Amino acid sequence: MNKTYVNRLISSVVFCLSFFQCTRTHESETVFADAFKKYAVEGTFVFHKLHANQTYFYNNARANTPYLPASTFKILNSLIALETGAIADTNVVLKWDGIEHSIKAWNRDHNMKSAIKVSAVWFYQELACRIGPDKMQYLVEKCDYGNK
Repeated sequence: MNKTYVNRLISSVVFCLSFFQCTRTHESETVFADAFKKYAVEGTFVFHKLHANQTYFYNNARANTPYLPASTFKILNSLIALETGAIADTNVVLKWDGIEHSIKAWNRDHNMKSAIKVSAVWFYQELACRIGPDKMQYLVEKCDYGNK
């Protein structure tokens, strides 16, 4: 497994689990430390047990440090697009507008599955336009996404 994959996986897990509110937390530095050391990556892991309402952290200080959302926002953008009907499903193909991008993999038609693999920014910009700024802002805030 390469570092980029591990970083993306860890970021995705943290993002998905960030939606949960919790009242009880437990530091679990040693439980997850081995995985981060094995791949020589710096990161954060947050795990929430729904039924027990317990949250476990690795590197809690980093979890509470504001960072740019970067590609993690593509996950929320995708969910909002599906929820609002901006795109019917993950197989719908959006036509490439012909504008050449420095990343060659972006320069073609994409569906949600292929766009996320190559992080095709134009695809997610189109989804955001279809959703509209007011609806997007409302749903982003409703999800409590982002730095506060």
